[in-house]
Amino acid sequence: MIAALDGQDFKIRAIRSRFMRLGDGATLKPLTEKSGFLGDLKAKTFQPIGEQPAPNYPTAWLPSERVAKAWQAMISERPFP
Repeated sequence: MIAALDGQDFKIRAIRSRFMRLGDGATLKPLTEKSGFLGDLKAKTFQPIGEQPAPNYPTAWLPSERVAKAWQAMISERPFP
């Protein structure tokens, strides 16, 4: 069956099976901008988004602390704990 699929269809099915394992009837949780973390590209740090204004230089919005830690490990070229 897989051999009969064209390349694009195969890629779509692979993505669905690997990265979207929600199951039938499951829904994604909505995220708000204030629920994430702000990644500082210059300092290579992150902090919870609060009421303070964002810096006037490029930053990264990170949806969770785990993602923020992985981002920090990547930009600082350190192992992810």
